Amino acid sequence: MPERGRLGFLVRVRGYRERHWGLGIALILSVLLVWPFASAQAKVGFSSIVIDASTGVVLSEMNADVPNHPASLTKIMTLYLTFEALKESRVRLDSVLPVSEHAANQDPSKLGLNPGDAVTVENLILGVVTKSANDAAVTLAEGIGGSESAFADRMSKKARELGMNATGFRNASGLPNPNQVTTARDMSILAQAVFHDFPQYYHYFGTPRFAYEGQIFENHNKLLKTYSGADGIKTGFIRTSGFNLVASAERKGRRLIGVVMGSQSPNIRNAQMTHMLDASFSDQPIHYASLPGKPVPGSSIRATASAGKSKGSTTVAKAAGPDRGWGIQVGAYSRFAPAHLAAAKAERGASRWLGHGKVTVDAAHDDNTTVYRARVMGLTEDRARRACATLLAKKMECVAVASDGTIMSAEEGDTADQPER
Repeated sequence: MPERGRLGFLVRVRGYRERHWGLGIALILSVLLVWPFASAQAKVGFSSIVIDASTGVVLSEMNADVPNHPASLTKIMTLYLTFEALKESRVRLDSVLPVSEHAANQDPSKLGLNPGDAVTVENLILGVVTKSANDAAVTLAEGIGGSESAFADRMSKKARELGMNATGFRNASGLPNPNQVTTARDMSILAQAVFHDFPQYYHYFGTPRFAYEGQIFENHNKLLKTYSGADGIKTGFIRTSGFNLVASAERKGRRLIGVVMGSQSPNIRNAQMTHMLDASFSDQPIHYASLPGKPVPGSSIRATASAGKSKGSTTVAKAAGPDRGWGIQVGAYSRFAPAHLAAAKAERGASRWLGHGKVTVDAAHDDNTTVYRARVMGLTEDRARRACATLLAKKMECVAVASDGTIMSAEEGDTADQPER
């Protein structure tokens, strides 16, 4: 008779006390059998990326396209849509939003809001930034989107508009949902969009502490205290994601954005981010095998050359190889988000020739005006010309550009269907 059958037989023939004793043993055995599997399922892989915030140039990355759960990094998008509503005057910072029973019943972390409470938008923002309060995030979602589910749909739609093609949202808080996924690369895109699209609100992410109803809530992002130049943006953790962090820091006028996902602990995560940002600010390669916690290198490791100065723009990518100092430009915009979207659209429209390139947004400053140039860089001259020929045939704007500033329109003789030379 199988072991479980023998145990069940003994339970049936013995008395009340023995029956309960037997059931307790069975429960313990079942937990012991399931525990190794549950632990294995909870282990997640490390992924990271560091980008230049002005251009989107990738300075270094490791497993940046591997899916993971965003956890409370989700709240970056919740706040992006909140900032958008503020900018469009659909709400004000002093607007008061009601707290629903659904919002109040969110699992911790939370402010402890009660059904029927009325909280200002600004206090909800501060609660999300510092305490990572799930009740505050859901109150914002319901107040702006009508319901959390409708707001989550808008979050996913906005992700696609920003070029976060591997991201889907199911709630406003980041609480566990198997279908709520993202990547380190997509989180860097979102952080960059927040900084560029809402500079008047970005400062909230650097709030060190928040006083509400007699309580003081400290910001979970400890790099604000420990890393020189750090001013945001968000931490996150659920069991199935590991410890996540999106951080931004500025030194000597240069801003970097780093993302770490799937780390083993808050301290290791912070140490990893510190090492990555230090190396990137120093234009040094990141040696992933030497990172705190020693993440195992994956097959998708990629390192990109650091950025260098160029006349007329903030930064441009150095050539990734001796013959890859070219790219394409498909438009110039007054905001970062539409520029990034245009570059991503172009990459898809001429994927045959742009497969080895990198979507970038080059910020050019003239007097008091900033223009965001949508580009795909890191190409050979031949691929840049052929990509433009493909896009022009599809009635899309395109010029070939070199990293030294040379701009060259596609010639009549260029065709997209010729084999690459």
